[in-house]
Amino acid sequence: MGTRAGGAPAKDKADTEHVKREDPEELPVPPVAVGPNHPPDLQPGIGAEIGSPADPLDKLEVFNPADLKLARILKIGDLEQRPKREELLKELAKENGWRIEAPCRDSFKAFDRLQGALKAHGIGLVIDQIAQARIKARSKIRIRTHFVLYIEDVTPDELIKILRRAALDDKKAEAKRKGDAQFEALVVNAMTGGDRAELCKLLGVRAKQLPAPSARRPDAKTPERLALAMPYNPVRPLPNSPEIKRFLDNRKPRRPGTVPVLLVLRETN
Repeated sequence: MGTRAGGAPAKDKADTEHVKREDPEELPVPPVAVGPNHPPDLQPGIGAEIGSPADPLDKLEVFNPADLKLARILKIGDLEQRPKREELLKELAKENGWRIEAPCRDSFKAFDRLQGALKAHGIGLVIDQIAQARIKARSKIRIRTHFVLYIEDVTPDELIKILRRAALDDKKAEAKRKGDAQFEALVVNAMTGGDRAELCKLLGVRAKQLPAPSARRPDAKTPERLALAMPYNPVRPLPNSPEIKRFLDNRKPRRPGTVPVLLVLRETN
């Protein structure tokens, strides 16, 4: 693996500085046409809206589990140990893209904690409309969803702070209600060509990897940086969805020292 200079070691104290938050993009969710990829309603008026069966299907698992022989596995508590963080920081500077899997008990709760951590660090979150529909339907029916969050412009140090913030919120939730913690470990692996190709398929981009951002001027109302959240199993985003278009239209050239990251939330039960 090629190497390049890493960032400064992460501070021992968790990052708690207040950062102005941007609300995620939320648009009205239209009914989704039922077809070969969108089986019939689970319940009248709900199945078509969420666009899929209740639970993930093995045959739709596009982000196959990482090779544990090659991956780096961290216990979530390791993020609070300076030597472990510094070791991870050096590792994250070695590759030009990462896929981080966060196995969880409830992907909706895990999603919420990661969303809060991104917002706390000034990264706006664009949520695909099918993801929005499933999040809303979760209070009415039992469904499970695997999500992927794509962050294109984040330094290794920022990434560790985001993960620490999510872990801290997870710890607070566990203190309030026993058994509510979602994260136990992180599986860190270099982003492969296959990962990039699957990302392009989800985005509706006909390429094996995303092209460089255009020089167009982003919408002035758009946060400085955006992350995109999509479901990928048992349903995928609609082609040319407004949320994906907004994300692609507002991409900016990556800053020096930053890397693209895929955060995969996969339920383990």
